Amino acid sequence: VAVKAGRTAAGARAVSSHTGALAGLDVGVDALFDQCGVQRVTSIDELFDVAVAFSNQPLPKGDRMAVITNAGGPGILATDAIANLGLKMATFEDSTIKTLRDNLPVVASVNNPVDVIAAGGPESYRVAVDVVLADPNVDGVICIFVPPVVVDHRAVIKEIVAMIEKHGNKKPVLGCFMAVPSGIAGSEEFVKHKIPIYTFPESAAKAMAAMVKRQKWLDRPASEPVSYKVDSQRAADIVEAALKDGRNSIIGGEALEILEAYGISSAKSTRIVTEDELTSAMKKIKLPVVMKIDDPSILHKSDVGGVALDLRTQDEVVSVFKGMEKKFNTKGSDFGVIIQEMVSGGVETIIGMNQDPSFGPLMMFGLGGVYVEVMKDVTFKIHPVTPYDVDEMIKSIKGYPLLTGFRGAKAVDIDCLQETIQRLSQLVTDMPMLESFDVNPFIVTPNRVDSRAVDARFIFKEV
Repeated sequence: VAVKAGRTAAGARAVSSHTGALAGLDVGVDALFDQCGVQRVTSIDELFDVAVAFSNQPLPKGDRMAVITNAGGPGILATDAIANLGLKMATFEDSTIKTLRDNLPVVASVNNPVDVIAAGGPESYRVAVDVVLADPNVDGVICIFVPPVVVDHRAVIKEIVAMIEKHGNKKPVLGCFMAVPSGIAGSEEFVKHKIPIYTFPESAAKAMAAMVKRQKWLDRPASEPVSYKVDSQRAADIVEAALKDGRNSIIGGEALEILEAYGISSAKSTRIVTEDELTSAMKKIKLPVVMKIDDPSILHKSDVGGVALDLRTQDEVVSVFKGMEKKFNTKGSDFGVIIQEMVSGGVETIIGMNQDPSFGPLMMFGLGGVYVEVMKDVTFKIHPVTPYDVDEMIKSIKGYPLLTGFRGAKAVDIDCLQETIQRLSQLVTDMPMLESFDVNPFIVTPNRVDSRAVDARFIFKEV
């Protein structure tokens, strides 16, 4: 469990001034911690809250939680926190509900959260903790107690401890005693029996969520990077030629050719310089098409009007070409455009890599197209990525439902997407001279045959 400063831009600048480390390393830290099984927390308080739970309680087998309380408000706060942290409120067995109903006060709530009400004393807690821990649908329990004047709180604590020991301490139980800072008299029994005590429900829920996350990480299957048969020499020749020309990047057709060498399908395209070449090319590419300026110095083509989509007629193609020729064919420029088949019917994704000064290459995946910098729905993993890493990357973005089928749309070919990311990870291994690359968009469709890269760029490290 770790807390690391420098999460915000301001914090990163402060770190930079002290250690000389570069700002913006937080993404790499998160990726490193996640892949190595380190739980990152946001404060010193949370660091100790989680550490106390880890060192004293067994890890839960699942994410189904139960809450027992004698005050409705704290019980609801705990329930909200559990839901917001991605855990589930357990659904009790019918026999559990019946036992609670038969033994708790009439006005008590016997569903989850269980509210034994303020008048519920030692006997109520004994029954509730006993039957809830015995329920096979429960993986962990948060036991809340707000000391009322009329209840013997020492007796309550004694019964809670006794029931936990009765069940062999097999499920984690976290206590939440909402009292004065000095604590409740008798709470030392909890400490003696290694039952963590928290002042607020949210703190207990965060600790429980960390324990669930830890168990899930331990349950991860063994996974190693996959190696594919690729034409690495063909890609290396393209890179070597670009470096000899003094170029610091590869875009357009050459970039797509590198992808093809690594078994990644790309949209059919050709480079055009003259109108005669355009006329000849249009006999080989079906309409509709896309036209993009092919100039290594222009990395964001759409920002300068260098991209035209969905051109459906020959006249429209010629008109757009003449417009780009007039705008970009200036003195000394190496003018050219890429004519490319229009790919539609899928989801635009982005797959990329960026060299982190501290951690090396970071593989990136997210929703692509022109909105990637605005939405920033991306995730990172430290290279090389395994099949399990790739599966986590795909499932972790907010736009994942778009890939699995949304509002009647067909699910995309996830296997194709996973394989593409792994092939690009292999490319990173083979090309240490790369500073970064973007495949944006890689359009993934329900059919592997129709899924392909539309655009890409590769940037080299400065020598």
